[in-house]
This record gives sequence, structure tokens and C-alpha cells, in this order.
Amino acid sequence: SRVTQDVPPYILVSGEPLNYHGPNIVGLKRRGFTTSQINTMKNVFSFIFSSKYNLTQAVEQIQSQFEMTDEVKEILGFIERSERGLTGRRTQK
Repeated sequence: SRVTQDVPPYILVSGEPLNYHGPNIVGLKRRGFTTSQINTMKNVFSFIFSSKYNLTQAVEQIQSQFEMTDEVKEILGFIERSERGLTGRRTQK
């Protein structure tokens, strides 16, 4: 697939256009992430990709509802540095 936007860390995307398909659980387990860490990432990505919030609101919700673990900080930092937007994110109408 052609990638025209930024792909956040830890996730799987596929299709045309690219769609979010969840965290890369196999890769995360291979890298030694715990089930708790993976579940936290899954919940964070739920706000980003499947929620009723626009991206700014999703980030605010994540910051208020989740412990700022290294993984959560990395995901939020990636979003902050993204210049092209996130691949697989549904746009709000």
C-alpha cells in the first residue's frame, strides 16, 4: 500500500486506503512487552482510532485517563511530531 501519512508505532495497518487493524501484538510480545503494557496501548489506540473524539480531544482524554508510561509517552510524542496526519485514522465530520 502507498503510505501518505504517518504510521504510529506499535500498530498494524493494511488495505487501500490504509486502515488501522490494532496493535502489533506478536511483535510487541517478541520485544518483551507485558500483557498489561499491550492492553494499555490497545486502549490508547482505541481513543485515537475508534473513538468519537477528534485527534486533539483523543489526546486530551488519553492524558487525563492513562498513566504516562514510556509507551504512552512515545505514542503521544509521535502524534505531536506528526506533520502529515495519522494513517488509518477516521476523520470526524
